[in-house]
Amino acid sequence: MSEMVAKGLTGSDALEMARRGSCDSVETRGRLTSARILADLIAAFAHTKGGCIIFGYHTRHKKVVGCNQNRLRRRHDEAEAILGNSQISSIYFHQVHGHQLGVIYVPAVDRLVDSPGGLVVRVDTYVRSMPRGQVIEILHKTRTRMSVEDYGTMLFQLQQRVEETGDSIRRNSSWWTKAKEQVLGFAIGSGLAALVAMAVAKFR
Repeated sequence: MSEMVAKGLTGSDALEMARRGSCDSVETRGRLTSARILADLIAAFAHTKGGCIIFGYHTRHKKVVGCNQNRLRRRHDEAEAILGNSQISSIYFHQVHGHQLGVIYVPAVDRLVDSPGGLVVRVDTYVRSMPRGQVIEILHKTRTRMSVEDYGTMLFQLQQRVEETGDSIRRNSSWWTKAKEQVLGFAIGSGLAALVAMAVAKFR
């Protein structure tokens, strides 16, 4: 995925990418998704080799169904806010067959991006937890730019994640959902806590 995607992607290019379907550098969606899922997708592409998230193409029916520009822009803003307003991605629209295709372009970055799913990467068509080796590699790359403020921010995000999980558990009466939330909260909290501890020990 090159900078050509950000600056020179045409409507025909976007349509062809959508027709080929989701892969390691493209996510094709017919409907708008939640801001949390979108934030995970952006972070996953950013940690891998970059990519595009295309909205408005129905893969099963293989046709352009379009998307609402205003709604997608708002959802994109919400996702970027979840990611700390880091302005990782850019959004574009293309008129194709009388409908709007929305394209969110995500470049690869050499820093850690915390998303609702924790630290994630794109593997084939899935969002997966980032391998420990890749976390260490990125920390090494960013060692001259990391600061005490960065660690403080990560700790604050960890605390928020734990509090949100606790609130969700208390609101929901289903024991199965509670159990899943407990496991998820523990996994996310443990992973981020370990990361922060490792980073502080490495660079202080």
